[in-house]
Amino acid sequence: MLVALAAIAILGAVGITLYQSYEDASAAASRMAHNTLLFMEREVLDMFGDIDAELRGLDDAFAQPAIRALPPADLERLFRQRSTGGLALADAEGAVEFSASNDFPRAANVAGRALFTSQRAAPGKGLYVTRPFAGADGKVAVAVSRARLDADGGFVGISIGVLPLSALHEIMAAAQLGSDGKISLYRNDGILLARTAFPGTTGADLIMPVSGPNGMPPTPDPLARHFRQASGSFDAIGPVDGLDRRYVYTEVPNLPLVVSVSLSMREIYESWSARAAYLAVVTGLSCVAIVTLTLLFRRELLRRARAEGQLAELATVDSLTGIANRRRFDERLSQEWRRSGRTGHPIGLVMIDVDNFKAFNDKHGHWLGDDLLIHIAGAISGALRRPGDMVARYGGEEFAIILPETPQEGVQRIAEHVRKAVAATGIEDATGRVVGTTASLGATSMKPPPGADLAQLVQLADAALYRAKKGGRNTVIMAPTADDQRPVAEAS
Repeated sequence: MLVALAAIAILGAVGITLYQSYEDASAAASRMAHNTLLFMEREVLDMFGDIDAELRGLDDAFAQPAIRALPPADLERLFRQRSTGGLALADAEGAVEFSASNDFPRAANVAGRALFTSQRAAPGKGLYVTRPFAGADGKVAVAVSRARLDADGGFVGISIGVLPLSALHEIMAAAQLGSDGKISLYRNDGILLARTAFPGTTGADLIMPVSGPNGMPPTPDPLARHFRQASGSFDAIGPVDGLDRRYVYTEVPNLPLVVSVSLSMREIYESWSARAAYLAVVTGLSCVAIVTLTLLFRRELLRRARAEGQLAELATVDSLTGIANRRRFDERLSQEWRRSGRTGHPIGLVMIDVDNFKAFNDKHGHWLGDDLLIHIAGAISGALRRPGDMVARYGGEEFAIILPETPQEGVQRIAEHVRKAVAATGIEDATGRVVGTTASLGATSMKPPPGADLAQLVQLADAALYRAKKGGRNTVIMAPTADDQRPVAEAS
């Protein structure tokens, strides 16, 4: 009887272990996919940032009479040497007036092409990326266009750059994602630009069906229905190979592009499946040593419990609001302070205190107060635009924002934006009435002088916050100078 109970206990314990390792395998795969996604996002930003710089440089050069006066052959040779895949300029009618590209020769007209019409319709939209095409050299490339504007902001044409995708394909192919893993780059309207696998579908409109696996009916690409979201992850059947896949994707900041990474579920759980089979055999053969296995398993559980306890202590997320907690804030602020000291760039700090929060709690209850803090944290996060900015819960109803490489005027502008966002935040109370509050903000920006203490930055922002609270609340006070320590905005 005891042996049977021990065997049942072991089987149950093995089942729990397998489930945990299953979850661990899933989490590890998601981390790997997200890390690869971040890497590819940076690579894409760099590539398109380079060609954007080439286009701006071309526009600036042709704004100089001395450059325009050079012989056309010299101009073409100069800009071919300075470009990634070729450059061209088209006038307001779409006629190519300068070309250092075999794909857009002089005397050609692009007036009917999307790279021209989209810029003419919305000159301030930024870069436009075409569908992939086979360039004059036979290599797959995309063309990138930017609107050219006169001094009054009027449309006078476009600048065009050709970006070969070979380097991007090489980076994608080098990623260690398993034999079935794939990386894809899309336009945000669903057009596939590059992919590690199935190159024959490059340029396909993924909102329309593509060929299904093994002659099966076509199915829509699973990413297409997610393009309205900025980023996310999901599990779905691959539309080309029919494999169960885990997808993670994100929009590329300031570009009309989406990067996705997908992993095969089979490869994600391949090692786990082998381990599960092994444990099943070992458990069956080891029933004669139930007591020993039970003791070993108990020791393993204790080790896991200790490890999980240690991980819990290192948690860096505030359990109520979901943003960074004080521990993470202190670590990040120290990192940015040191980095600012090395680079000489200013670091901004905004301290935020929710106005009259105790009175709000007394009137509406702590549950509604917690809900308000959650919404305020979301409002502050939503007011930040740069990936490097960080908001944290500093304690109680206090929040703090770290703004790397941000001068005084930038900190002031962001703080005011945050103040308005908090003031506009409201939640429904028990009667259905929308209630909310305001916040007082103290902010500063400084370049750390040699030997300066991080506490000086915090003290400046904290002192400014004190003045904001004392001066009437719903206010932004800037530090460090006396001239700067004045309200920049107040509630109307």
